[in-house]
Amino acid sequence: MKNETSNNGIRMQDSTATVLTVTEAAEFLRVSQSIIRRLIREKRIPYFQIEGRYLFHLPALEAWISQKIVTAEGVPSSEKAHETANSIWNRQKGASDGNH
Repeated sequence: MKNETSNNGIRMQDSTATVLTVTEAAEFLRVSQSIIRRLIREKRIPYFQIEGRYLFHLPALEAWISQKIVTAEGVPSSEKAHETANSIWNRQKGASDGNH
């Protein structure tokens, strides 16, 4: 098995791996290994343990990240996008109604 870099920049033994080591999780999240280990200690990140090794299921990390996303106003990004689209639509509709 050779080292490969995946699409998300993680250096893994197998680029199709869905299980990450502490080092790979740190690279994936762009943080230090010590931050990963602190999150493990505080049970603030999804992980599992085999034979004393901390491992991370990539889809679980991605879901965890999705839950952490905050917009400037604290509104989930999908709701904010819908509100913005409606606002633009209403302004354009109002402008075109006023021109006729």
